[in-house]
Amino acid sequence: MALLEKLTPGSGSFDNREKIQNQAVSQTFHSAVNFVNHQYAKGCEHIDESTTVCDNDILKSLAFSQMLDRRCSIRKPHTSTCNWILETDAYKHWLQQSTGIFWLKGKPGAGKSTIMRFLYNRLRGECRRSPEKGIALEFFFCARGGELQRIPLGMLRALLNQLFRQDPTARQCIREQYEEKSSAFGYGERTWTWQPQELEVLLQDAIVTAAQTQPVTIFIDALDEAGAQFLSGLANYINQLTTAAKICISCRHYPTPPYIPGVEVRVENHNSGDIATFVNDRLKIGYLTEADSPDSMIWEDLKADLTKLAAGNFQWTDLIVPLVGTKIAEGESPEEVRRCLQIVPDKLGDTYRRILQNVIRQEDYSQTFLLFQWLCLAQRPLSVTEMRYALAAKDMVKSPHRIRCHETASFVKSDERMKRRVNAVSGGLAEVVQLLDGDKERQIVQFIHPSVNHFLLTEGLNLLSKLAGDGKELLAHQTSATEFTSNDTVQRCHSNLYRCCLNYLLSEETPIRTELGQVPGGSELDVRCKSSPWHEYATRFLFKHAEEAAKYRVEELDQGIWL
Repeated sequence: MALLEKLTPGSGSFDNREKIQNQAVSQTFHSAVNFVNHQYAKGCEHIDESTTVCDNDILKSLAFSQMLDRRCSIRKPHTSTCNWILETDAYKHWLQQSTGIFWLKGKPGAGKSTIMRFLYNRLRGECRRSPEKGIALEFFFCARGGELQRIPLGMLRALLNQLFRQDPTARQCIREQYEEKSSAFGYGERTWTWQPQELEVLLQDAIVTAAQTQPVTIFIDALDEAGAQFLSGLANYINQLTTAAKICISCRHYPTPPYIPGVEVRVENHNSGDIATFVNDRLKIGYLTEADSPDSMIWEDLKADLTKLAAGNFQWTDLIVPLVGTKIAEGESPEEVRRCLQIVPDKLGDTYRRILQNVIRQEDYSQTFLLFQWLCLAQRPLSVTEMRYALAAKDMVKSPHRIRCHETASFVKSDERMKRRVNAVSGGLAEVVQLLDGDKERQIVQFIHPSVNHFLLTEGLNLLSKLAGDGKELLAHQTSATEFTSNDTVQRCHSNLYRCCLNYLLSEETPIRTELGQVPGGSELDVRCKSSPWHEYATRFLFKHAEEAAKYRVEELDQGIWL
C-alpha cells in the first residue's frame, strides 16, 4: 500500500533517491508481468484483437483421464498374426476409398479389438511417414471402464481432442466454440462442460474442414459397448461423418446396430490360421516333454484339436493354452489335460456374465432363460423351426381354453424372424448354423462356443433364474421366482422342458409313441410329425426329460395337470 501511495499523483514530491528506487521497483514489476504474458502466449493463439484463448486449455477441456486407457491396455498382437485382414477384398476396397464404412464384426472373444489396434497403429505409422496419407483418429469403447469410456460423449471429446492436435485447419472452429462458452461464463477457472449435441455439430464441422486438405480415417472399436440406448443414434451419427471421412468400426453381432451400408468382414471366419500359429508357438511340445515321449503324437493331435475347439474364439485360446502348457510340463496325462479344456477361464466367464447382466434386455430374461435351457439340455440339436415351437410351448397353459402352439402370443411365425430373435434373446451367445443331416442340410441353433454351454451349466442358468425372477414368472407353471442352487439347477430345468413337451402334446391331441414306436392308427404320428416338426422331439424325449427331472424332487411334478 505504501508503494501505491507514493506512486499516486499529487501525493507529494520525491527526492532523487526515491525516484530511482521507485523506477527500479516499477521496472521489475512490469518485467515480471510481461514475462508471464509472454510465456502464456507461447501456447496460445489469437482469435481476435481483444481475446486470447490458450490451446492447452481447449485440449484439457476435451480430454479425460481414461481417454487412452482401453487402446493402451490391449496387448500387442502375437507374432505373424492379424496380417490376414490386410489381404481381404473388403479391407482393400475400403482402403482405396476416400469415404465409407468398414465393419469388423465378430463373436465375443474373436479378437476384434486386437485387430483394430493393429490396423490403427499401422495406419498411424504410415501417416507419420507419409503426410499425404492424412490423419488417423480412434476411440475404443469399454463397457468396463469409466463413464466417459462407454458413452458417446467420451467418443466425441476424444476425437475432437485428437483432431485439434493433428489438423491445424480444424482448430479455428473449435477455438471459436470454446471462446464463445468461455466468454459467456467468464474467463478464469472453467465452470462449464461440453454438451453432446454441440460436440456432434462441432466434430462434424471440424472433420469436413480437415478433409478439404487431407484424408481423415477414424477407428471406432466395440461400438456395441456404447449401450443399446445409444446404439441407434450413434450409428446414424457415424454414418453422417462418412460424407467426409473413412471409418472402421468393430462390434459384436449383437446388439445389432441399424443397417448402414459398408463392406464387412467376420473375424471368426478368418482367424483360424492365427489361432493355429499362436497354439504352435506357445505349445512347444519338445520343450515341455521328453524327446522320446510315447505321447508326443498325442500332444500334437491335442494342438490340432485346440485350434478346432477354439471355433474362432481367440480369447479362449489365449487363456486356455497357458493352462494346457503348465499341465503338460507337470506331467499330467493327455486325458487329464483334455478334461481341463472344459474349464471356463475366469476372464471369459466375466465376459459371459456381463452379457447376461448388461446386454440382454430385462424384458427378454424369461425367454432367454428358456432358450438357454433348451440349448444346454436338449437331447439333440434343435432346428430353427423346432425352436419356434419349443419356446412357445411354455405359454400354452396361460390360456383358460385349450389353444395350439401356433396360436400363442409368443409364437414366432417364420424362421427368418426366429434367427433374429435367437441373436437378440441370447445377447449374441447363440447362433444359427448349417448342419449336414444325412443328405440334407438343417439350420440348427447352437452356442457360439462350447465354453458358453459349460458356463451356463455351472453358474449361468442359476444367474439367469434370478434375473428372470426379478418381478417376473420364471416359467408359466411356476408361481414364484425360485432361487436355484448349483446342485439342482439342471434337474429343475429338465422339469421345465418336460412341461413344455407335455403342454404341447396334450394341447395338440397327439398320441404318444409307445416303447416299440407303435401308435393307435398306425401312421398317424408320422403324419403329425410331417405337419409339425416339434411332434417328433416332444414324443421321443418327453420321458427322458421327466426322468432327468425326477433325479431331484421337484414339487411341480407332483401336482396334477389341469387342462
